[in-house]
Amino acid sequence: MTESVSMVQTLLDQLQTLPGLVGLLIGLVLMGVVGLNLRESARLRRLTARVRSRVEPAEPAASSGGTVSSSPREPGWSAGTAQTGGIDESSPRPSGRDVGLDADVDWAMTPESVPLAEPSFGFGATPAVRVASPERLHRDLSVHDEWLVTLDGFGLEQVSHELILAQFKDWHRCGQKTVRFGLDGQDRLVVALLLVTRQGGLSLNEYNQFYDRLAAGLSECPGVDSAGFMAQLPDFSICHARSRERLRTLEALDGQLVFHLQSDHPASTQNTAAFLSAMGLSERAEGRFSRLDEHSEAIFSVLPGDQGFNLSFMLDLPRVSHPTQAFSDLVDLAQACAEAFSGRLVDDAGRSLTSALFEQFAQQVASRDQALTAAGLTPGGWLNRKIFS
Repeated sequence: MTESVSMVQTLLDQLQTLPGLVGLLIGLVLMGVVGLNLRESARLRRLTARVRSRVEPAEPAASSGGTVSSSPREPGWSAGTAQTGGIDESSPRPSGRDVGLDADVDWAMTPESVPLAEPSFGFGATPAVRVASPERLHRDLSVHDEWLVTLDGFGLEQVSHELILAQFKDWHRCGQKTVRFGLDGQDRLVVALLLVTRQGGLSLNEYNQFYDRLAAGLSECPGVDSAGFMAQLPDFSICHARSRERLRTLEALDGQLVFHLQSDHPASTQNTAAFLSAMGLSERAEGRFSRLDEHSEAIFSVLPGDQGFNLSFMLDLPRVSHPTQAFSDLVDLAQACAEAFSGRLVDDAGRSLTSALFEQFAQQVASRDQALTAAGLTPGGWLNRKIFS
């Protein structure tokens, strides 16, 4: 008993000193901070349970016309879809460009692009037919977006596809342009060089890389007149002119829709990450979350904000398979974030975005989707993911 009284007296004596008082105050502050964080986490968990059902991704049903329809969503939001970025997931958040609507929501372009216009948007005795490495052969080659070289004539018709492909192992790029192999309507082997990307048209260096690599590979095929075959290919000026013409179409239809969340009381990084994960998003880079499709490609992304914004929401339309549905889901998620973090949704200029404005944006997304499809740039397709990267 005497020892207990002595210990208490010693503790009281220590508290009367300045270091003791400081230690007590620090302990009380830490306890208060921990308590506030626990209460905020509990609130977000309850809110997550309430809003998750309306922001879960829906599987769109394909229709025969190349578009997709889905069941109605909340009143006032578009539910129709149609069939496209890295932006490559490593791409930075685009800078703002106005699309001509009342709010300054950002259809961002790359530096080389022009401002967006409104979319009007072994040998064989007979010709060889065996095909090796079928995963390398594409049936969706584009006469508009690729330089197609049919590997026929000059002895090539007597060489199997396997032997030709064996000369081009690991050949997938020339500079920034993709190289791929496919079959035409007559099952002839075709090699295709992409003519245009967001970074620009075909360069002389890329043309020369393609020409030299193709010539070297064909020269290894027995019985093939490689020099004769290469001599009949078009020169750079023709390919470059085609590339520039297609680039103008690309620039008129390209765009990324960006808007933001602004809050006077921003949530912590940990609570934000926990909430976005609970909403079904995956962290692709530090602080950057994306809703992914069945191929692990980003449908839309949520990024850390800058210039006074807490979060930024981005839809890279040409790279998304069902742009209208993706936009509707992105708006649902953004509204859930605004509710969870006591914020408001704004454009680049900080002006509030209303339901009426979001309906206008949904209509513009649908119009851009149709214009891309009409131009042969199917949103979400393999080719679009290479072009708009």
